[in-house]
Amino acid sequence: MLNSGTVLQNRYRIVTPLGQGGMGAVYRAEDMRLNVSVAVKEMVPQPGLDTQTLAQLRNQFHQEATVLARLVHPSLVRVTDFFEEGNNAYLVMDFIEGESLAERIARQGALSEAEVLIWARQLLDALAYCHNQGIIHRDIKPQNVIIRPDGRAVLVDFGLVKLWDPRDPRTKTVMRGMGTPEYAPPEQYEADMGHTDPRSDLYSLGATIYHALAGQAPPTATLRIASPEHFFTVRQLNPHVSAATEQAVLKAMELNRSLRWGSAFEMAAALGIQGVAPPTHTEYAVTPPIPPRHDRTSMMPGTQFTDQPAAQAAAHPAAVAASPSRRAPAWVGIVAAVAVVAFLCCAATTWFGRRMAQREYALQTTTAQAQGESKNATQTAGAIAAVATRDASTAQAQARATPTLSAVRLTATARIQDTYDAQAKATAAALTCIHDTAIAPIEWSVVMCDSFNDNANDWYTGDYEGERAIGNKRIEDGKYLWQAEAVDSVIWWTVPKIADLSDFYLTAQARRVEGPEKIQYGVIFHRANGDNYGLFKIRDSGDFKFSIRSDGQWFTVLDWMESTAIRSGETNRLTVRAECSHYTFYINDLYVAEAVEDRLLSG
Repeated sequence: MLNSGTVLQNRYRIVTPLGQGGMGAVYRAEDMRLNVSVAVKEMVPQPGLDTQTLAQLRNQFHQEATVLARLVHPSLVRVTDFFEEGNNAYLVMDFIEGESLAERIARQGALSEAEVLIWARQLLDALAYCHNQGIIHRDIKPQNVIIRPDGRAVLVDFGLVKLWDPRDPRTKTVMRGMGTPEYAPPEQYEADMGHTDPRSDLYSLGATIYHALAGQAPPTATLRIASPEHFFTVRQLNPHVSAATEQAVLKAMELNRSLRWGSAFEMAAALGIQGVAPPTHTEYAVTPPIPPRHDRTSMMPGTQFTDQPAAQAAAHPAAVAASPSRRAPAWVGIVAAVAVVAFLCCAATTWFGRRMAQREYALQTTTAQAQGESKNATQTAGAIAAVATRDASTAQAQARATPTLSAVRLTATARIQDTYDAQAKATAAALTCIHDTAIAPIEWSVVMCDSFNDNANDWYTGDYEGERAIGNKRIEDGKYLWQAEAVDSVIWWTVPKIADLSDFYLTAQARRVEGPEKIQYGVIFHRANGDNYGLFKIRDSGDFKFSIRSDGQWFTVLDWMESTAIRSGETNRLTVRAECSHYTFYINDLYVAEAVEDRLLSG
């Protein structure tokens, strides 16, 4: 992070950070030469790249930045400068005053179709302009759409752009980045799905429009692949949206890109929008079709919540771990119910199926239905109030409408409470350990399983005081619970010594009970000794990090990356799947990142 007051190129003085992600950060800055506000995008290369690769990325950055600087469109942020300083690359852009679409949705909920279509026309026109010049944005999302005070939508943040050649199957990006999972198509963050092209941007725009119309973000592509029958359409969430608009959005969000709109021009026509330029590129590289469910690590097994009977849902072996990390001593309550399953295997194996996806979505379905019925009932009550207003005075109308609205609120509250009760029961059922588990392939052997129905494995219980922490450990309701006060900077945890594993699946649940959002907590794995292990951790401020300790030194593999999967103040489920040197990370059963790191092969 750059500090306020830092001056880049003897010209740009950093004022304040606007946002931070895994690739760097965006800052508001002052152009001291022109005396205007600008946005400075800092892009940090992926750690561990060799000199030749860095040189290639440097050349590509100059090539792409030069093209971006030539783009002039009223709905595109203007790139005014680019440079390198240290090992990082920087884009300087106009600072756009206004409110992000994400902020507008958070403030107002689902937005009107007429308003959204106005912005869709402006953004589709901007995308058609970019695509016809060979530019793919690759990070379209509500946070990157600014609504100016005059009402125009402007697409900002060119951090993940790509120069597109329809005949070239390779994805060539300046810096490592996958976009935001809820808005990214599967081909954008799955290395074996081919390269991105204009249809990838249309998926992201479709997902952005979906969010604006429905009032909630769509599920990630990986979750949709795992369980397509539980993807709610726009009109299921907001029946006021027209069928034509819904169909146009759903086609843009097709998982198989060959089924999407071929261009911004086509999508605009389907939305009844005129004036968008037709494409100059019409051919696409041939890419493999998407299978009916994900064949890689996308949807985590052992899903926490389900409304299935316990006998069906209890494929969730349990053990316990919690690892918060702090910089200063203070009371930090960490309550963790952690599930750990270690599997021995020699080759990567597909072991995630539709059953696990159905388990996760069972509760999501119940919640969405409850919320949807509450919203529809509230709208009905509002209509009753409107009729009453026409029939009598305002005071009389309010008197007639109030009992109806109260009944609606009570019904909705009861329904949501039922959902929470089902969630609690499902959690207890899911923590029951079954050795004949449905989540692992038969060639993987379960080497540890503890349901915490008792203390047969002789876990430590009672008060404890150590060099780094003091607190209490106990077994209660099928969970191993820790509460700890950090005396130093780290609270350590461990599971009983099993074996040195190169391949494993580890999942842990933990919650920050007290203390600031910057508190870090996570899981340690492949621990050979105190100087060699991996650490996957999160902060409730909404970001995660993967680092390793090798021969007593710390190395960052994935620096702090933002993720909407993190639930601040709630229990978060962290999962690591290791296949030799390939690590895949999930938060609350949502894929967030993967990395190759060969300095931790067992432990």
